[in-house]
Amino acid sequence: MQNSKILIVDDEVDVARIISARLKQFGYNANSASSGAEALKLVSEEPPDLIITDLLMPEMDGYELTSQLRSNPVSAQIPIMMLTAKVSQQDKIKALNLGIDDYITKPYDAQELAARIDSVLRRAERSTTPEGERVYLSDSDKKRVSFIQMLLEKGETTLQPRYNMQSRTGYYYKTAADYFGLKDGTELEELHYLMEKGVFSRVFYDNVMLCPNCGHHNLNIREVAPQSKSADINLESTIHHYPCGYVGAENEFLRGVQYICPKCQRELNSIGVDYDRPGEIYICNDTGEKFAEPEVEAQCRNCQRKFEIDSVSKMRFFTFHITDKGEDVAQRGSFIRTNFEEELMDMEVAVYNTNYFRQKFMEELARARRFNRQLTLVLVEITDAEAIIREKGLDTFHRIVGKLASILKESLWNVDIPARFDKNTFISLLPEADSVRAQEVIDTIYQQASEELETVLNLNIRAVSYPEDGATTDELLESLIIT
Repeated sequence: MQNSKILIVDDEVDVARIISARLKQFGYNANSASSGAEALKLVSEEPPDLIITDLLMPEMDGYELTSQLRSNPVSAQIPIMMLTAKVSQQDKIKALNLGIDDYITKPYDAQELAARIDSVLRRAERSTTPEGERVYLSDSDKKRVSFIQMLLEKGETTLQPRYNMQSRTGYYYKTAADYFGLKDGTELEELHYLMEKGVFSRVFYDNVMLCPNCGHHNLNIREVAPQSKSADINLESTIHHYPCGYVGAENEFLRGVQYICPKCQRELNSIGVDYDRPGEIYICNDTGEKFAEPEVEAQCRNCQRKFEIDSVSKMRFFTFHITDKGEDVAQRGSFIRTNFEEELMDMEVAVYNTNYFRQKFMEELARARRFNRQLTLVLVEITDAEAIIREKGLDTFHRIVGKLASILKESLWNVDIPARFDKNTFISLLPEADSVRAQEVIDTIYQQASEELETVLNLNIRAVSYPEDGATTDELLESLIIT
């Protein structure tokens, strides 16, 4: 966010100067401190909007600086990012416990750093309406709110997908596609975003199979012979001739209007007396191949690629309905934060942030100890995040992370607590859940991710449970993360 005051803390003066210069290019008002002590002094004089601190510094490292900032009411709510070359799994755990909002590794990409700063600032942004309520409204959300206002003015409270042969996905939401200038089903991401805000509710409409090569919906699904791969196949009844025991397809027995056994050459007279029809068999008309079940394959009419049916991608479409909260958003012109939990959300992906997760984790663990109950943590990590950013760009990566967050929430119960741990990792707290329940969640996430995500991800999903894998928050987190 332009003109935001950023304080950079790094004992290497040249590094701090370079970071400041780059942030100023993005419109930030950047200042620097060469030590933790100097940073504390500057914060006391004029609190910044965000602090970026190095981890390894003499006298006072980034962790100690964060601890002192968090213990001071003046600076306790200031977002803190860690910019460092050292990011081990133990560092992540310590960062979570201290309340560091985000971290980025050296060497860093300036554009990614700016994007991450914007994300943290958006989460921390607080402005107050005349009624004293908290609001959150970015430039992108202004257009989304205007979209809801436009729908209500037109009386269009329901958005249903329309079939569109020209669309890559086969469906589109015409009003949303026209308003946001999107196509090929990408407008669905905007509707999902608004659903996460509580503006829409949704009902399942259809599941569309897409080509894994080009992503097009125009597929020809057909049955083929397992060996020849020919689609020229017939399903025929089989005949069992009792006297000689021969079993074959009906067309082998048929001679004009009579049934003659091809083995013993006897005429078949009465079903149930000298023969029966025990089942059916497939026959390939090209090769004469016989088989019990055909294979199913698909061919994309767009790119002509053939592939097994199990490899198709799937995209789910929904009918969306404006909720009462959506009408309230349109009336007020902003997304209203109405309760304590919403104040502690990661607004980029609409799951809880690490501060709320840490608080609830301690509460639920204490409850589990007191009442001798179980508790489980599930971690979902995109292990190829850097490759996706490098090959497809940050916008695509953020869209994928948002969709993964939606899949995660749909896989959990209402009492479960999903949170974002870092840019490519989520942790979910499942109170009173055992390893069996955790495995159900893991299986569901894997399945939904393979069906709904536009990009094939390398996901690392695992779980730990109390008391089997640890008795304290640190033990459980270490067991979960350092695996």
